Amino acid sequence: MMSGLTVCRVFGACRSHQDRAEEGEKQLRQSVGLLTKLYGSEHEETAEALHDLGWCLWCQGRKEEGEKQLRTALEIKTKKYSPEHPSIAETTHVLGQCVIDRGNQEEASALFTAAVDIRNKCLPPNSRKTANSWFELGRCLWLQDVNSQAEAALRAALRIHDQVLERDDPERAWTLDYLGRCLLDQERPREAKRALSEALGIRKKKLATNDVNRGWNLYYLGMCHKADGEPVEARRLLSESRMILEKTQGYEDEETKMVVDSLLTLKRNATETRMRGDEEPRRWCTIL
Repeated sequence: MMSGLTVCRVFGACRSHQDRAEEGEKQLRQSVGLLTKLYGSEHEETAEALHDLGWCLWCQGRKEEGEKQLRTALEIKTKKYSPEHPSIAETTHVLGQCVIDRGNQEEASALFTAAVDIRNKCLPPNSRKTANSWFELGRCLWLQDVNSQAEAALRAALRIHDQVLERDDPERAWTLDYLGRCLLDQERPREAKRALSEALGIRKKKLATNDVNRGWNLYYLGMCHKADGEPVEARRLLSESRMILEKTQGYEDEETKMVVDSLLTLKRNATETRMRGDEEPRRWCTIL
């Protein structure tokens, strides 16, 4: 049976999950203070409350504050729990998310690797939590251009997703999306197209037309078609991507400009092809 203080901590965490972050933060800070007075600053219950508070702060965009609380929680848990305790994996994983959002990709990779190792040992073989750690590790490695290792991690996540999730689950779309990006960077555009096309099919069912993630999915799929020598389809997809990103991120956003530059490059190539007299569908030469 949970103590009153544990219930208080859990309620605070639940409010954070329910988009009531400020209310959740207040309750969690109270829990940390009371648990520290009752049990001490290095008790397991105090560590769990610090973990929840760190996660709550991270969700509010207060990354540095959240990271500080999570590091303290992890330090306590490392002292109090066995090395393969699932609670250590939980804080390690969340700390990795916080660290990667602040741009420290190497440390994030080490944290996600540690979370995967622990979860592989202490959780069932097809745990979604293990898949989440594999996914975050793959995403992190892709950001560092370590593409072969990133592919292995993302495929490990996808194997679990394919066993425990519906085919059109949004989590699968995320994994397929980053797997496609990884394959594209390895100059394997046909394999990348299959992954990104499946991801886009899921997102068309699950996301709003102008969702930013749908826009980026279109961009990378368009770049696959470009790399595979299919400029007409590439231009169509990149044009859709541009429209979404201009609405969601703005005309002056640097990432939106990157999409526009890709379109301009394709248009110049089409114009040069037409001037040489090579066959090229006329619709390819229309103005952007």
